[in-house]
Amino acid sequence: MALRFADLAIEAVCGPLVGGAFLAQAVAAELDVEFYHTERVATTDGGGLCLANYRLPNTLRPRIGGKKVAIVDDAINAGSAVRATYLDLQASGARPAAVGALLVLGRQAAQLTDGWNVPLEGIAHLPNELWRPETCPLCASRIPLEEGGRK
Repeated sequence: MALRFADLAIEAVCGPLVGGAFLAQAVAAELDVEFYHTERVATTDGGGLCLANYRLPNTLRPRIGGKKVAIVDDAINAGSAVRATYLDLQASGARPAAVGALLVLGRQAAQLTDGWNVPLEGIAHLPNELWRPETCPLCASRIPLEEGGRK
C-alpha cells in the first residue's frame, strides 16, 4: 500500500480507529510520515436511526491542517467510515489526496473517490451489491436476514 502512495507526496496517513488505523499506522511508518486516526462517534438522524460518524480527536485537529493526507482503511464496502473521515479531515483543514484499502468491495468506494478527484488504491477488489431497503430483492420477498432465535 505504501508503494502505491510513494509518488503522491503524502505528508500524513489517517485511518478509522475501528477498522484501518493499524494498517494506516504501518503505511505511515513505511512512508516516514505522520499518523492520525479518526474515532467512531454514534449519532442519530432525528428519527431514531443510529448513524456512525468519524472524527479526529480534538488533540489532533490543530496538527493536521494543511497536510496532504492519504486515508487508509482495512476494507471499504459502503464507504461510510472513509466518507466521514474524508469530511472531517477537510473540516480540519487537511487536504485528502488518496484513499486506500486492502479490500475494496463493490463500486461505492470508486464512486466516492471519483467525486473527490482522488485516487483509490486497493490491493484486492471484489464485487458486492449494496441494496437500499426499497430496492432490495430479499426485502421485497420478505426473506429475513436472521431466523429470530432459531438454531
